[in-house]
Amino acid sequence: MEGLPAVATTPDGKKITLARDDWLHVRFRHPEVGTDPSVLVQAVSDPDELHTDERGAFHALKRIDKGHFLVVIYRAAEPDRGLTKTTFIINQKRKSRRYWVQ
Repeated sequence: MEGLPAVATTPDGKKITLARDDWLHVRFRHPEVGTDPSVLVQAVSDPDELHTDERGAFHALKRIDKGHFLVVIYRAAEPDRGLTKTTFIINQKRKSRRYWVQ
């Protein structure tokens, strides 16, 4: 897998690594994401929305069309570095339920 590991820089300057094993997880568990790891790097580097969960992981959302978003979940292992955990595509309806804002 050429180009891996890949590193994305978050809007707040953290370096997030997409490791080969994490990419293999995405390819086999979430094939709808496609075959190009650069879309994950783009989502982390320039998300349309950024959320955090109760465990401290970040969810970078990038719109891919009118009704769907690519979600990349990553965790900062150190103050300025982190690793991707998983990624998947979510539709607008599920996104509205999962990432509602109070």
